[in-house]
Amino acid sequence: MNQKYIMYMVFAAICTGINLGSQAITALILGSSGFFQGGLSIAGKVYQYSFLVQILTGTILGFVTKFILDKFLVFQNSHENFSSTLKQIFIYGSFAVITTLIFWGFEFTFKAVFQDDQFLTLLGGFIGLAIGYSLKFFLDKSFVFNKTSPKTTNP
Repeated sequence: MNQKYIMYMVFAAICTGINLGSQAITALILGSSGFFQGGLSIAGKVYQYSFLVQILTGTILGFVTKFILDKFLVFQNSHENFSSTLKQIFIYGSFAVITTLIFWGFEFTFKAVFQDDQFLTLLGGFIGLAIGYSLKFFLDKSFVFNKTSPKTTNP
């Protein structure tokens, strides 16, 4: 098995922990605080605002951490200039949207099916993240951090 893939998946596991851990912490904080009362109806199911904040918090923290680990440790892609890094973040983020939809699809489905069972909701998130990260490795390797991509230079 490819060493980069193994590193990528180890960091994916770490970022999955960061994502799901921050979701659990956010759920505890918001659940006891009374903030974000009410909900949003999506496909006939009402999701509490606190759940939406929870899932967004985990996604953002996981994304930022994973980009840094992938760029500098997995693909050993040095910082060339701001413009090329911004381009990488955009492409990386675009692929992340696709794989995040997989992740969210599983987590929202498990939430809808298992209602208030936090463990099973997070299990759905774990399954979605595992599938999404596996797909994303090949996308990142081919299109974001490949050595043959054209370099953006500053004048």
